[in-house]
Amino acid sequence: MYLLYHSEVRGAYRSRSMESIEGEVQQLAEAGVKEVVLIAQDTTYYGADLNNGTPLLSGLLRRLAKIDGIEWIRMLYLYPKHFSDELLETIMTEPKAYASTSTCHCNILTILCCNV
Repeated sequence: MYLLYHSEVRGAYRSRSMESIEGEVQQLAEAGVKEVVLIAQDTTYYGADLNNGTPLLSGLLRRLAKIDGIEWIRMLYLYPKHFSDELLETIMTEPKAYASTSTCHCNILTILCCNV
């Protein structure tokens, strides 16, 4: 098994604008899509590069949740470093939003048990 330290291979974080994402999700909803998946190297860090270091995922979730036709907004790769109280509150109060997390990366014993 080889573990790779991600920051050595990825570039700087670069977020799309909320308007761009919202427009794309609106088009998807109009085409009949019911679920969207938000994914990034660190999804909780979304928008920090656009907002002087402060992530904007909570605001994005609230905007996307207003789009008619979208029933679920799944988020992948949510890391604790940027998981704010505001984000937790948004996920808890917004029925369309949910976090999909993997426990296979949390510790070496779990990784071995998953046979990864």
